[in-house]
Amino acid sequence: MKRRNIDPARRSLPFVEWPEIDKELWQCATRKRSLFGTEGKGADWRPQTRRTNIQNYGRFLGYLAWSGQLDVEQRPAERATPEAVEAYFDHIAPIMAPASQLSLLVGLKVTLQAMHPELSWRWLQDACNRLQSIVAARRQERSDLPSIIQLDRLARRELADAQKALGEGCPTPKAATRFRDALQLALLIRRPLRTFNFSNLRIGAELIPAGSSWNIKIPGEQTKTGAPIEMPFPSVLLDTLTCYLERVRVLFPAARTSDHLWLCKFGVNRNPYWLHERITKLTARLTGRPINPHLFRSMGATLLAEDAPDDIFAAADLLTHKHRSTTERHYIRAKNLKASRRVGVLLDKARDRS
Repeated sequence: MKRRNIDPARRSLPFVEWPEIDKELWQCATRKRSLFGTEGKGADWRPQTRRTNIQNYGRFLGYLAWSGQLDVEQRPAERATPEAVEAYFDHIAPIMAPASQLSLLVGLKVTLQAMHPELSWRWLQDACNRLQSIVAARRQERSDLPSIIQLDRLARRELADAQKALGEGCPTPKAATRFRDALQLALLIRRPLRTFNFSNLRIGAELIPAGSSWNIKIPGEQTKTGAPIEMPFPSVLLDTLTCYLERVRVLFPAARTSDHLWLCKFGVNRNPYWLHERITKLTARLTGRPINPHLFRSMGATLLAEDAPDDIFAAADLLTHKHRSTTERHYIRAKNLKASRRVGVLLDKARDRS
């Protein structure tokens, strides 16, 4: 089956197509310490971090190639001038949300810092900081999003409707796709893994049978923080997982040859944004607003914080955060919510007395 063509204006140049000088500097930047060699600035990057940085830096190279500005004889620092980066940002800004813009810009920055540690990249760091402020302001506007409890109810209702739509016989491709998407949404809400880990769950590897249930086990070398993840599959979704494995997954190509849990009409989907696209499309239909799957992590952490405001480690365990400071903002938000609700109660009481 033919794969979807990628718009050349949005293409990330794969590593094999990078100019030779970029490849050499990348190898130096990620080189481990040896007896006679020096360690690169990116030597400690996790495998997923390396893949992300290759993708993000490749996007900049792809833009230069598309716009006819890629000079393979130049060093990366010679190409990445403030003027070139600003033009690149102007190119991606209309087609990406601020958070995605920030991700690409940070990826470009850290890769250039590792490739050219002898240079100052303060100007690019300042640009990232300014964009971070915009992203933070946008996040403050999310108060109208449904709560994680409301979203869970919508997801389970959609999953029940999708299961009915499968019918008694062989499900149609449309019904199978709807059921798969609904199961993904319901599972992500209760087990908010990072999208890379969630997309790459494999039966018998990261999804392991445990009697009448299943466990999700992801080794440290596959996670962002390096810490292994282990959690039971939600019991409320076990029957629908069985239905998916027995009636739905088998309809997709590569079901007999691949152990990947999530399959699509292409078999195993290698597009890193595939899950994001499916979930945002489904949540837009269910709630009226597209919800990035990464937001489920924040929503779940806020719920835990509201339930147990003193147990900061609960959300850290849910989100597999390496540092406590990363989790604290969810607890600050939860306390703000609690305080604002208390003010509302007091104001309502005062109004009733007047």
